Amino acid sequence: EAAHARTALSSPSYTRAYCGRRLAARRAPEPSDVKWENLEVTRRERWRRQLASTGVMLVVASFGTAIISVVCYIQGKNVLNSLTLGDGMRGTILSLLVNLSVMLPVILGNVMLFVSVPLLAEKLERHTTFTGKELAVMLKLVFFQVYNSVFASLAFLFDPSIDLFARPWYTTGGALIANILFGDAIFIQVVLDWVRVGGLFSRLCLAPRAKTQLQMDRLYVDDADIYLAFRVQLAGKFIILALMFGTAIPL
Repeated sequence: EAAHARTALSSPSYTRAYCGRRLAARRAPEPSDVKWENLEVTRRERWRRQLASTGVMLVVASFGTAIISVVCYIQGKNVLNSLTLGDGMRGTILSLLVNLSVMLPVILGNVMLFVSVPLLAEKLERHTTFTGKELAVMLKLVFFQVYNSVFASLAFLFDPSIDLFARPWYTTGGALIANILFGDAIFIQVVLDWVRVGGLFSRLCLAPRAKTQLQMDRLYVDDADIYLAFRVQLAGKFIILALMFGTAIPL
């Protein structure tokens, strides 16, 4: 195909058709952007892998949605407030532990997406360029995060006493949307991007145990990897949810 393109471009009567075939050209990616080990994977095989990855993520996102819905429904119905935890210091400690136990499943439901999407993109989808992998990660994170949030907020409508945008919904579904957005703004911005817990763990725990200087240097380097995809997906999630629920909730 490269030889055909060179011959066609050098021809004085150049047309987009050559030897009965339509020529198409695009700018080649930078060599550093190419994932050379994945070039052997055909386009059809990559499409099959994309469908399999999307199916797995749909199951993971649905599981996370179920966890978030159940926990937030319990909170909205004030089920935990009916528990007798005692008075004094013991009651305060037990109350904090109960609230923490409620927060952990919600965090888990969102963290599963952040872990699964990049892992599947790297191990299963086999993209030929790093840019392609980053784009796929961004689009899937936006879609499944919005899917997670919207379906979790609408799951409360299965309760006959809750109507959409009625007072009971604001204490369940509406509170869920607001908590997810505030939680992402604080947790992702501070814990993941500023504190960078993963980088601290590598430097403080793994790097001192490295056997070579090269290994230690790699553990100290805070690789950006798909940082841009995470930033764009977060902005996309905020924009979409604000457009969907902004008229009912002043987001």
